[in-house]
Amino acid sequence: MENNTELKVKNLMNLRTSLIAVVTVLTGGLISFIFTDTNIIFKTFIIISGVYFDILFVVNMINTNNKINKLLEG
Repeated sequence: MENNTELKVKNLMNLRTSLIAVVTVLTGGLISFIFTDTNIIFKTFIIISGVYFDILFVVNMINTNNKINKLLEG
């Protein structure tokens, strides 16, 4: 049973690492996109979509952290 929990924690930590990388790249892309010289409507649409997905990934990362904490506590 202990080996199964260890494997779950390891998989969740890998998922968390991947989510951190996605959030970093997405946020960097959004910030660099702000400084481009494009149509304001297109830029607004892309930024709103990017912020939505950024929030979605951060919430997923928080849920993953909570799952890791629950597995480690009990």
